[in-house]
Amino acid sequence: IQTDVPVGSQVFSRFALGGDNLLSFYQRPSYPLRETLEDEINKFNPDLSKLPFSFYGAICHPSIWNLVQEKYPSVLAGITYTAPGFYGPQARVTGRTSLKVPEFLRHIASFSFRDLRVLNMEMETAGILGMAELLGHQAGSLSAVLANRRTGNFAENPKKEVDKLIETGLSIIHDWN
Repeated sequence: IQTDVPVGSQVFSRFALGGDNLLSFYQRPSYPLRETLEDEINKFNPDLSKLPFSFYGAICHPSIWNLVQEKYPSVLAGITYTAPGFYGPQARVTGRTSLKVPEFLRHIASFSFRDLRVLNMEMETAGILGMAELLGHQAGSLSAVLANRRTGNFAENPKKEVDKLIETGLSIIHDWN
């Protein structure tokens, strides 16, 4: 969702913003970094408060983050927005509908935290990272940029990009253990 992130890039999610309410159903222990992220996104833009939910924050495991930073400089580090659906939650208008927050995509794209920007959106990362934290697991998230919503560019060969992503993910797992 950033104009300067080319199709074919790989994004590692240092943080995730959950718009899906998944973790609203669980008691979460105090974690100041996550709570600061949540506070900042939920007070970030008054237009976002028109939505019927609050964002929750999720953080990748620090050991995976450190490894990716050190050994995988070509992988972009950023924040992932996790949407609860494909249409409105990803700022898609279906033709006969309108969005409560017409500039939603632009607002999300302009958020930053700890010098990282929101680079991509999808529908799983915040839940995976958040549940891993709750259950005492170590998790990270790696995504392939197959389309750039802001520029209108799409991957010519999505399968090739996903294959490259799998290779990078397997390398990270190998180096991590």
